[in-house]
Amino acid sequence: MRKEITEFVFLIVLLMGLAQFPAPIKATSSPRIYVSPVLSRPNTNLNFTVAINIENAWPMNTFQVYLSWDPKLLYLASPYSDVKEGTFLNNQTPSGKFDTFPIWVPNNTIGLLQFWNTQVPRANETQVETAVSGNGTFFTVKFTVNSTGQCPLHLHDTGLSYLGTVDISHTTTDGSFDNEKWPVIFPDQHEFDVITKSNSSVSDFDFSFSNKRIMFNANGTVNGTSGGGGYVNVTIPKDLLDIAPTTQWWVTFDGVNTTSFTATTDGISTFIYMTYTQSRHNITIIGNTGYQYKIYVSPSSFTLGMTLDFTVDVDAEMVYQADGYNVSMQWNPVLLNVTAVTQGSFLSNNSQIPTTFVYDVDNVLGTLEVQEVQTGGSPPGVGGNGTLFSVTFLAVGTGQCALHLYNTSLRYSSTEISHSALDGHFNNERYNIAFSDGASFEVSMKSNSAVYAFGFDSPNNATFFNVSGPIGTPGYVNVTIPKALLSITEPPYTWNVIFDATNENFTYTEDSSYTYVYVTYTHSEHYLRVIGTWTYPEYPIVWLPLLALAALAALLFAAIKYRRFPKMSARYQS
Repeated sequence: MRKEITEFVFLIVLLMGLAQFPAPIKATSSPRIYVSPVLSRPNTNLNFTVAINIENAWPMNTFQVYLSWDPKLLYLASPYSDVKEGTFLNNQTPSGKFDTFPIWVPNNTIGLLQFWNTQVPRANETQVETAVSGNGTFFTVKFTVNSTGQCPLHLHDTGLSYLGTVDISHTTTDGSFDNEKWPVIFPDQHEFDVITKSNSSVSDFDFSFSNKRIMFNANGTVNGTSGGGGYVNVTIPKDLLDIAPTTQWWVTFDGVNTTSFTATTDGISTFIYMTYTQSRHNITIIGNTGYQYKIYVSPSSFTLGMTLDFTVDVDAEMVYQADGYNVSMQWNPVLLNVTAVTQGSFLSNNSQIPTTFVYDVDNVLGTLEVQEVQTGGSPPGVGGNGTLFSVTFLAVGTGQCALHLYNTSLRYSSTEISHSALDGHFNNERYNIAFSDGASFEVSMKSNSAVYAFGFDSPNNATFFNVSGPIGTPGYVNVTIPKALLSITEPPYTWNVIFDATNENFTYTEDSSYTYVYVTYTHSEHYLRVIGTWTYPEYPIVWLPLLALAALAALLFAAIKYRRFPKMSARYQS
C-alpha cells in the first residue's frame, strides 16, 4: 500500500511541475537542424551559400548552432557580412513586441562559426512568453573557396530551447563541400567520377559527350592573392574518355594548345598532370574515344538451354535523344531460323508515342532488317536505355555463329547519332564444365542435329544432352570428352551410351587427352547419355548448393540427436 501511495504522490508532483510551462505543441516528427543543400560546389565566382535550416520545430525562441569546415579549403571572405540572419525567429515574432538578438563569431583560422539567436521583448513590453514552431531558416553562410578537396560542413554543439529553461531534443544533418570528385552521369545511369587534385580551386567543371572533352577552371588565388606555383592532376576513367591507339591527348590552356603536361595510365584511368603560375585559368582536356551510345545484342552470348528456341533483345543504351533507327542482323542459316520479331518499348516510350515498325526476315540468307520511326508525340524523341526489338530463333543445327549487327542507324530529327554496334554470339557446340576448385573442361559436339539441354552428372560419371532434326532423316553426333573430366580408368573400364532409355550401339576412339564417342540414329527428338566409370574428383559448381544443404541437414540432425538437455530442478522431478 505504501508503494502505491508513493507512486501517486510522485505523479502529482510531476504534473504540478509540468503545469509551470505552456503545453508544447506536439509534432509528428522530431525537430531537425540541417545544412541545405546537402552537397555544395563552387560557382564561377568561387563561392557558394548554404542555409542552416530547421524543420518540425516545436515551440521555441532560442537556438545555438556551431558550424565547422576545413579552413584549408574554405573561408569567409567578409566574416560578418557573409553571415546573415534567417527568417525563422525574425519573421514569426509578434509585430511591435519582440526583436531577435543574433550573435555570431567567425573564425577562419580553425574553420568555425558560432551562432546564437533569441527573441527578446522590446522596451515597455511585459509579455515574456513567446514561441515559434514549424520550418524555416536560422541563418545563411557564404563561403569562398580557397583550394580543391572535400570536407564536411559539420553541425555540432547545437541547442534549441524555450524561455531558456526547456531544452528541446532534436537531430542534425551535416552538409558537405566537394570540388575534387566530379560525377559524370549518363541517361542510362552509368556514372563515372573525374577526380581533380590541385592546390588551386577547381570550379565550373563540365563534360561534353559529343566533343569528347573535359573542361574546368583552376583559380590559383590564395585568399585573393595571385602568384606562386600551381598544379592540377586530373584522373579520368578510360571508360569515360580515352584516346585511340597511335593518337594523343590534347590540352588547351586558356584557349591555347599546350604540350606542357604529362599523361600516364594504369590501364583503368588516365592521369593528366600540369603545372602553371597561380591565377585564374581555363583548362580543356580532349580525347577522341570513350563511352558512347550503343546498339547491342542482349544477352551478348547465348548457349542453347533446355529448348530449341530462344530470344535475344536488340537494345539501345545511353541514348540522349532519338526518334528513329534502322538495324540489320545476320546469322548462319544452317544453325538458326527466325520465328518471330517483336517490337520493343523504347522508341514508343511504352506505347505513349505512335511509331511505325516494319521488318523483313530472310531465313535462306540468314538476314533481318528492322526499321522503326516515331510518327507523333510531343516532345518527339526518347532517351535512356531500352529494347528496340526482340528476335526469337529456332536452332536447326549445331555450331557457333555471330548474331551480327550491321547497317545500323540511330537518328534524331534526320540527324545521325554516332554510336557503336555490338554483336551477339550463339553456341550449342562447346559446353564448359566448371568446378569449385577452379578447374574447367570443355565438352564439344559435332552433329547434323540440333544439340540442346546439355548437362553433366558428376556423381554418376555421365554427360547428357538432347538432339533434334527433320523426322526420318539420318543423324549423327560426335562427342569430344576430355579424359581429365570423364574416362573409363576404373572398373568395368567400358563406356556406355543410353539412347532414349535403352542401350545404344556406338563407336569411340581416343588419344592421350580426349575420347571421341560417335553415335548414329534416325532423326526425331532423342535423349542421349554418355556414361564413363570415373570423373574429375570434385563437384561442379551447380552441385554445391545441394551439397551445402545436405551438410547443413546433417549438422542439424546431429545437433538434435546429441544435444544435452539441462537437468530439471528437484522441484519438478517426478
